[in-house]
Amino acid sequence: MNAHRDILNLRVQICAQPDDDALREALADAYATVGALDRAKFIQLQLQRSRLPRWDERAVELELEERQLLATHEEQWRRAELPASDEITWGPFERGLVRSAWAEPGGIPLLANVPLEHLFVGWPWRRDPPLPRHPGAYSLTMVGAGDPARLVRSPVFETTRSLTLLDGEFSRLDALVDHPLRALRIPHHHLQTAGLKALVEMPDPALEELVLIGAPPEEAGSGFDAYYDPSFDERGAYALALWEGLASVKRLDLSRNRIGGDGLHVLLGSPWAAALRALSIRSIAAGSWHTDDSLAALSVSTAHLEELDISDNALDASGAEALAESPALADLKLLFMRGVRSTHFLRLATASWIHELCVLEAGADALPSLLMKSPESLHTLVVHPGAARSLEDLPLLPSLRTLVILGVDLDDSWLHHLARSTAFPMLRELRVTPPHRFSEDALAAFCASGVAARLASFDFGEEHARLPRSPATAVGNGSYKGPHSWL
Repeated sequence: MNAHRDILNLRVQICAQPDDDALREALADAYATVGALDRAKFIQLQLQRSRLPRWDERAVELELEERQLLATHEEQWRRAELPASDEITWGPFERGLVRSAWAEPGGIPLLANVPLEHLFVGWPWRRDPPLPRHPGAYSLTMVGAGDPARLVRSPVFETTRSLTLLDGEFSRLDALVDHPLRALRIPHHHLQTAGLKALVEMPDPALEELVLIGAPPEEAGSGFDAYYDPSFDERGAYALALWEGLASVKRLDLSRNRIGGDGLHVLLGSPWAAALRALSIRSIAAGSWHTDDSLAALSVSTAHLEELDISDNALDASGAEALAESPALADLKLLFMRGVRSTHFLRLATASWIHELCVLEAGADALPSLLMKSPESLHTLVVHPGAARSLEDLPLLPSLRTLVILGVDLDDSWLHHLARSTAFPMLRELRVTPPHRFSEDALAAFCASGVAARLASFDFGEEHARLPRSPATAVGNGSYKGPHSWL
């Protein structure tokens, strides 16, 4: 009886102190004491993984062990530990317990006894009461349009240190600048260059993560509004480059802003940009695509980047040279280059970081060059349409553990080849998203192969999956997938 009481007491303590891993370790011990060994093991596995950088190959195996336990127990654990409500969508387990939830106003009172750290809510109507303070939640995602000043006055904002403003078309940040945020994310912003003024005048910024993704041009509408560009241009990049607050930013996402090569050159050359460790600059060209040289600016960076997303850009000769030789990329671990257009991928085969790379997302044109030297540390490969066929000719990938093939039309011959392949001796997880044309006979033959026997998980669609991933839940208008896995 005392052990069961200890579990309840520890969960209450974790609600108030969600960052304290010692409490979670004690909770795992308490579960073990009452014989709930799988629950205890699951908490320990997730705590171990949370302490690893997300490119660490050990995280792959830990996550697979977690999913094996979830396949057996998740429904039972959720039923026992989480209040049932049609007004709450619970997020995944993180560090042993459910960390996040999407809540309608009527479900918010039910959150008090759950150790949440991340709360997703819609902007309240004017007649609704202010959002109450949650004892442990420090990360808040607000969905929809509303008055930022009203949010700042709300009790829930007292403990908010990480703020995401989604689907709100925000053009001003004045109300937020006096609050000590560690992370500010505005996907699909409408700030334009003038809207950055309040941000770069923050009196004592302590931001570690800044996400300012420009809204798609089609949101501008038609007629006179068609001339309105919601993103900011190179002048916005100049303003950020002069901002002393940039010195604390480790993760920066400026995707879909029209900053171009000049803006990126000034930004990455700023003395305040040296702390960057993760940079996302998808689709940033300022001019016409065929003259885009934006990525050449990587050559001037003084940062030590571990993660880089250059998807949906053009890569010319100078950009390929910068990508291959920039000292800022010497320790690169994650590279995302979906939709990159280039005839210079071969230059990347000799990149200084090629054997440091752990996670790669690429398309058909880039894949042969990037994998030519059999990257020694690559453990996760995400392949985009058109590239899957080229996998038949791949060299040995000695550390590959996860292979994800997205949106391709494959047939039985490809699956038979994969079943005979010796290119992935350490493969543990395979995901092939529809459409594909695998017959039942081919799927059965693959499942009986030596390759499949080594896999902890494979997924060819809902009817042919071993340890399928939890489905992502769209929040707001579907433009943000959270709270779920990054991959």
